Amino acid sequence: MTNLDKILERIRLDGEERAIALDRETDEALLRLKTEADEQTARDAAAIRENAEKDARKIVTLANSAAVALRKKKALEVKSRALSDAVDEALAALARLSEDDYAELVLSLIERNTDGTPGEVLLASGRPVLDRGAFAQRLAALPGRNLTLSKKSADIPTGALVSYGRIQVDLSFEAVAAERRDAIRDRLADMIFRDAAKE
Repeated sequence: MTNLDKILERIRLDGEERAIALDRETDEALLRLKTEADEQTARDAAAIRENAEKDARKIVTLANSAAVALRKKKALEVKSRALSDAVDEALAALARLSEDDYAELVLSLIERNTDGTPGEVLLASGRPVLDRGAFAQRLAALPGRNLTLSKKSADIPTGALVSYGRIQVDLSFEAVAAERRDAIRDRLADMIFRDAAKE
């Protein structure tokens, strides 16, 4: 073997060693990249699972809240129906009051819902007070009131209408009951939805 052959052989051997070293480095770099990619994939998968679990818990919480709200809404509807039925029964009972009790109740409504402003009281045409003279005397005797009994009737089923010129206050049992019913219904709804908000 000549020197040239020896040099060429040495170059070939160095080239093979370098190729083997490069292959080894490349394999090591690829292994590191694969390991890093696998670790990142595992971290990403764990984060996705964790987020999915959080989202699932949120959905369950929302579903439970919706179920509670629906139960409370149903309870409110039942209570509201019961309230309406109770008011209707009370109105029916008022229609059966004796003449004296009816007149006393109308006077009580007038006294509680008026002040010293001069006005005129029109009794209901649906159920008029039979002894208008006695009613007028009792109306005039209400303390701090300046009301007179009109000869005309109001086109309402029960109670009275107090007229202050163009302003009229409807004191029919139905109007008073409707006002109270709405106030009670609003109070019930407030209590139920306040409780739902706490949960």
